[in-house]
Amino acid sequence: MIEAASIYAGSTRLVQNLNFMPRVRYAENIAGAPANCVASTKPWRAEFATEGARVEIPRLQFALYDEASNRVTFRQSARPDIVKYRCNRPHEWIISAPAHLTGCAAAPTLLRRENAQGRVMNRQIERHRVEGQSGAPLAKFSDPDWTATGERRARVGLRALKTLWFNTGTLCNIACENCYILSSPTNDALAYLNLAEVETYLDEIATLGLPTGEMGFTGGEPFLNPDLPAMADAALERGHRVLILTNAMRPMMRKAPRKALASLAARFGERLVLRVSLDHYAALHHDAERGVGSFAASLAGMRWLRDNGVRMTVAGRTIWGEDEVSARAGYAALFAAEGFAIDAADRSECVLFPEMDDSADVPEISAACWGVLNKRPDDVMCATSRMVVKRRAAARPVVLACTLLAYDPRFELGHTLAEAQRTVSLNHPHCAKFCVLGGATCSA
Repeated sequence: MIEAASIYAGSTRLVQNLNFMPRVRYAENIAGAPANCVASTKPWRAEFATEGARVEIPRLQFALYDEASNRVTFRQSARPDIVKYRCNRPHEWIISAPAHLTGCAAAPTLLRRENAQGRVMNRQIERHRVEGQSGAPLAKFSDPDWTATGERRARVGLRALKTLWFNTGTLCNIACENCYILSSPTNDALAYLNLAEVETYLDEIATLGLPTGEMGFTGGEPFLNPDLPAMADAALERGHRVLILTNAMRPMMRKAPRKALASLAARFGERLVLRVSLDHYAALHHDAERGVGSFAASLAGMRWLRDNGVRMTVAGRTIWGEDEVSARAGYAALFAAEGFAIDAADRSECVLFPEMDDSADVPEISAACWGVLNKRPDDVMCATSRMVVKRRAAARPVVLACTLLAYDPRFELGHTLAEAQRTVSLNHPHCAKFCVLGGATCSA
C-alpha cells in the first residue's frame, strides 16, 4: 500500500512510494517516533504554494485534516481517495501519519522548499520527531524490514547455494571462554545429525541442480558425532569438497577418526580440508580461551594431520587487539617452525575472525549502507550459504540462513533447501559486525 502511494501538487507527482517514512511499531500514539524527509526533483511552480499537496493511497485515505495543526489523520476507506491540504507557510508541506496505522511512520515530513526563483534551498534529508505524547520507537534489530532509525533494512537474496553447512551437534570436548554457539560438554541444544539426514540434503542438491560445491561440517566438535566420517565420505563421493571445523584435540585423535581421515585423504586428496581452531599463535592467549594445555593438544593433532597428508587450514581470533600484519607474522613463524603447509598471508588459509560481542552496540545495516560501504549484498555469507541443524527432540532438521545464528528462530527458513532460498533480512548484530563490517565468511 505504501509503495503505491504518491504525493501530488496539481497534476505534478512530487513523490512516489512513501517508504521514506520509517516504520514504527503499532501503538495508540506514535508521537516521538523518528520521521524522515524527502526532497523532490520536480521544478518549482508558483501554483504549488496555493494548490497545496494531496496524498493518494490505495485502500486507505488521509481523511481528516486539522487546519490548526496541519495534521491529517488516516482512516480505513473502501476506495482510493484523495486528500487535499496545504500548510499555512508557503513552499513547505507537512504530512502527519496516524497513531493507529500499523507499520507506517511518522511525521512531520518536509516535502520540498524552494525560493521564488525555483532553486532548491534545502535538499538535505533530515529527521524530525512527531510532537506530542510518545510511543516507544523500534528497538535495534527488532523489525525484519526497518531499522530503529526508520530506514529500510538491508536484505540479501540467495544468489547461488555454493556452501551448505551441517551443524553436527553442539556437544564439544571443551567449553571455550567466548564460544559464539555456546558449545560445551553438556550443551546438546543442537542434536547430532545422522548420515541419512545429510544424504537427504545431498539428494536435494542433485535433484534441484544446485551449484553447491562445498559441504561444511561444524559443531560443537564434529568428531564427537560418530557419523561424521560417513557423512564426509558421502559428500566427497558425490564430488563435493568437504571442510571440517575442528579443534584437532582428543575427539579427532581417537583411533577410528584417525583411520577414517587417513582413508579419506588418500582417496580424495585436497578436496578434504580440516580447519583447525587455533585462536592465537602463542599458547598463552590460546589457552586463556580454551583451557590450559589445549594449545599443545591442538598442535599435536595438527602434526598428525601434517604427517598423514591431510590438508589443513587455521582459524584464529582478533580478541587481543593485535593488528592483522603482526598476527599473520606470528602465525607464519609458527607454521614455518612446525612445517605446516599453511600460508599465513592467505586469508582463506589463515582466517582471522572478528569478535562477536553480544553486549556491544553494533550499528544496523540499512539498504543505503551498501553504497556507503562500497559493498554488495552478494558479498555477504547468506548470499551463497545455508546451514542445516537439528534441534534437540525435533523430528527433523531445519535450514538456517547462517552458521552464526543457530538459536534465533527468526532465521529458520524451512526444512528443505527449496524452502530456504528465501531472502534474508540482516536483522542481527552478527550480520553487521561479522559479515558486513567485519567482512568475514565461514566458507573456505
